[in-house]
Amino acid sequence: MKKLILVFLFFLALWFSFAQDEKLCGVDNYIIDWYANVKKDQFVEYSIKTLDGNKPLFLKSVTYRFFDKDKLLDVSNTESYATYFESLGAKKLQVDFVDGNWCKYKLSKDINVYKKLIVYIWNAMDEFELWFDENFLKHSVLFDKIILDSEHDSSENLILLMSDSAGYLKSADKIIISSQVYDRIFDVFHKLIKSNLIDFSNKNIYLVANDNKVFLKRILTKYLKPFKNPNIFVVEKTYLLNFLSNLSFDKTEFDNKMVYNVSLDSESQQKYYFFSRVIDYLIYQWMSVNLISFLLVLSISILIISFLRQFVWFSVFGVFYPLMFSISLLLAGIKLSLVLLVIAFVSTFVTKLFVKKIYLLHNAKIALLMIFYVCLLLLFIWLERYLWWNLIDFQMFDNMFMIFPLIFVAIIWDKIFSEWFRLFSFWSLFSLIEFLFVSFISYFLINRSALRHMMIAYPEIVLLVFVLNLIVWRFTGLQVLEYFRFIPLIRKQFEEE
Repeated sequence: MKKLILVFLFFLALWFSFAQDEKLCGVDNYIIDWYANVKKDQFVEYSIKTLDGNKPLFLKSVTYRFFDKDKLLDVSNTESYATYFESLGAKKLQVDFVDGNWCKYKLSKDINVYKKLIVYIWNAMDEFELWFDENFLKHSVLFDKIILDSEHDSSENLILLMSDSAGYLKSADKIIISSQVYDRIFDVFHKLIKSNLIDFSNKNIYLVANDNKVFLKRILTKYLKPFKNPNIFVVEKTYLLNFLSNLSFDKTEFDNKMVYNVSLDSESQQKYYFFSRVIDYLIYQWMSVNLISFLLVLSISILIISFLRQFVWFSVFGVFYPLMFSISLLLAGIKLSLVLLVIAFVSTFVTKLFVKKIYLLHNAKIALLMIFYVCLLLLFIWLERYLWWNLIDFQMFDNMFMIFPLIFVAIIWDKIFSEWFRLFSFWSLFSLIEFLFVSFISYFLINRSALRHMMIAYPEIVLLVFVLNLIVWRFTGLQVLEYFRFIPLIRKQFEEE
């Protein structure tokens, strides 16, 4: 009986061993990694990778065979296979290898070699899938598309996306960018150039846009300075379909209305405008375009706040406080900023109850308020994570500058409460609503890209804003809301007269 049990256990172990080997030696464990479509004379290096994109730790033997149709051109026993494609048409790469588990594999990859390569960076639109691809194939043009998921992709995602297509970007005859985030794309290109992943020397880059030409020139001056003399063209957005159609028929000349060249010479324009010259110089010296446009738009935001405060008589608790809250909305987002405002409100309420029992000096009250604010903020973050409310994107806290909106809201609420604010008072709550209304107007102005583009293109608008501010602050008559407030007295005055 014991012998039968031992024989059974032996065959069971043998079966389990074969099952494990069969699982380890699955045919879908590996792939031949890198491009299936390439341009003639493009350098490509193929290698064996696992399905998750990692190279195997150890290969006992590898043999690559490269075929042009059915003709064997090359045999290599290296771990990776690098080659230039010297002729057009269909190729095949075949690899036989044994991995660390002594599993034998035989993989193949079909490769198509094209005469020209065009890289098209875009936000997905279905109408371009209809017939352009067929025309490109007929004329041996590889039309590679880099599709952006959304206009709000992070820079990290853009870098990964462009890095994966670095080989195509290097060899491209033309690079077409059809996206509203082209400034961020150029910024990613600049980082890839510094990493020696891409060389844009004498590249033909086509930017699909209908923005202000002066703004475009300044953006391109900022980001294309290290590109080593690229040829920059702008394609009018209304002619995009015609432009792609001409490219699909391998045309090289275009109507000037459709495509025009952009000069990056900072001395060729705006010779008589001091502010424009200053902006051109700062951009050329690598100052952030976003920061410059943000500072310029702040002047308009301050004008609107001043107008609503002085002319309409909104209670906005000064000029800086709604401006600070609008910046908090921009940095932290609307949801988190409103949550912070509620936390600050609760912290102030708790502080007031505490101070009723124990007398404290003003600075001690502020210190106590900040302690309650920080504790309640941490408690909310824990609850948000524990209960999955999804009100906060925790990735934003990777940026240390997020401390500023957190502090801004505490300062703002202390200002609102310290003057005459009374909890649960109608007029106090009405003033708070006015404050939020003005802050949101300021936020939408700051966040509006068209306004920022206009201020970058025509910075002399700041002079007009300055004059309008003087006019607003010299106004000494009745404000708009005062007419409603004093309307009984005004009626009585008219009746007496």
